[in-house]
Amino acid sequence: MLQLVYADAMKHDSMMNKFNQRMFDIMSTYNSGKSDVIFREKADDLQEATLTNKSRQSTCWVRADIRALRAYLLNLPVFYILLGEEITQHAENQNLTQQKEVQTMLNRLVDPEYLLYGIGFCQILELYAKTSLNAQKFINFPVSLLNSCQELVHKLENLASSWEWNESKLILSGIGVPKDYVRDITEIGKYTPYISYGSKRSAAIQINLDRSSAKEQEQNLIHEVNDDELYCQSKLTVADIVVETIPILNASPEILKGIELKLENVCKNIIESFKLWFKANPLMTEVQETYGSLPNFSTSEKTDEQELQDLYEASTQHIHNLVALIHGPKKEIFEDSLDEIIEGNVKFYTFWKEYLDKNKSKISADISLEKVYETFHKRMSNNSEIKPFLDFFENLMVRSYSEAMAETVGSVMGISVARGRNIHPYNF
Repeated sequence: MLQLVYADAMKHDSMMNKFNQRMFDIMSTYNSGKSDVIFREKADDLQEATLTNKSRQSTCWVRADIRALRAYLLNLPVFYILLGEEITQHAENQNLTQQKEVQTMLNRLVDPEYLLYGIGFCQILELYAKTSLNAQKFINFPVSLLNSCQELVHKLENLASSWEWNESKLILSGIGVPKDYVRDITEIGKYTPYISYGSKRSAAIQINLDRSSAKEQEQNLIHEVNDDELYCQSKLTVADIVVETIPILNASPEILKGIELKLENVCKNIIESFKLWFKANPLMTEVQETYGSLPNFSTSEKTDEQELQDLYEASTQHIHNLVALIHGPKKEIFEDSLDEIIEGNVKFYTFWKEYLDKNKSKISADISLEKVYETFHKRMSNNSEIKPFLDFFENLMVRSYSEAMAETVGSVMGISVARGRNIHPYNF
């Protein structure tokens, strides 16, 4: 579902389509054959950290788009130098047509408008990918996914109303701090990619391997040598990895403001797509209201008895609503044990509140609904009075499927249809 939301929002964004066209045009130029060798040799000569150039994926996976953006933004300085050398070569050979084509590609590469757009879009994908990865965890309950999606929509609504550049590092995309890029591009007129310590270390190891392999092949063509001669060249360290800077011209405040408006529109498109595709059924909506967050009835004016009475009333209302929405043979079982389920639900609410009070200082993963229920189950699973509630709760929480399971079912149906079997979604 998250993939459908993303694909639907992006296919109508003209700025995104143009940016992707430019990004993948330059990366596809240097991602295979002789051009790939030239790219890697130039990166080795510059002692520059780079990533493998990516090709366009028609499925538009969010994580794949982030990887492509990261590779593009990291490899920009090497692209800039290679295109500059190619322009010089065409000028010397008087190939004016080819020189003009490469110059156009270089101008697109350093276009501040599209560069700022790519950095901003990476910031949006960072938020989206976190939610998408959370949805793929089979251990998460449906209400956790709904909470994550609501939180994502809330963040996108804030950005859609007034775009703000992130002041912290983007973890999943690994491109650094967006606001630092904006300052460098608009105020200084330069672009310097962020390279983490791990990326520098990997680059140093790879360059050392490439150089030792090339040296070995070269020496073998001349005469046999021992290992001491092969590795006489000093090895690169992390400190030797270079971070190149390229000039970015004409990045005016007007361009920045225009890009921020376009990024706000991207957020609005995703929100509209969410409203179109992401619709929870009545049962999951009621589950969300019941277990999406802990009911808070505590006030200074209420006694413990009054709070407990409020919990009983809320539990009774929610449980009756949930049972009414369940279909199938389980419904009769739950109707026959309503009192036990309500009693167990009150005990779960009480345990949930005590657990949160006790673990306030812990990270969100340690106080999630999944963790609370796991702890509650371990302590109460041997209690026969709680068993009806445990069965009821788990029956509610298995009414959703992970993205991986959905893909597997889709693949099974596709293979069967291709073999002449009548297994379509409506009769699977």
